[in-house]
Amino acid sequence: MAEPITIISALATIIGVTITTSIQLTNLFSSIRDAPKEILGLYLELQSIQSVILDIQRSFESGGVSDSVPNEWIEDLDLTLRGCADVLAELTTLINKLKSNMQTGWYKRTWKGVKWTFLERDVKVLTTRLESFKSTLGLKMQALST
Repeated sequence: MAEPITIISALATIIGVTITTSIQLTNLFSSIRDAPKEILGLYLELQSIQSVILDIQRSFESGGVSDSVPNEWIEDLDLTLRGCADVLAELTTLINKLKSNMQTGWYKRTWKGVKWTFLERDVKVLTTRLESFKSTLGLKMQALST
């Protein structure tokens, strides 16, 4: 059973991973010309989910989460945070793959040189999954506020 202190720790970890992933993504698309709009969309989704996670963390740390919150809610939040962490790990893997390809000179420093049709699907799937987790976390945040 997940405890509030475990959730606070998980929130802090995911915030750190989100920030790191955002920085990696920013560095990647700023170093390559003509980045597709899907990359920017993914970046914005990372920023958005980070904001929701920070709000939830503040609620837990300020004591805004009372003992009356059902254990099932805490456990569901824990599962949602684990799902976010999985998506962020997949995104980090994708970013590292792209960076590795850059370092080996596999493509020219333009997105047109990337096999974008292959990567586009991955980026869209990750963005959709992040959007879903963000929505779930947003609903959790609303439940905390009531």
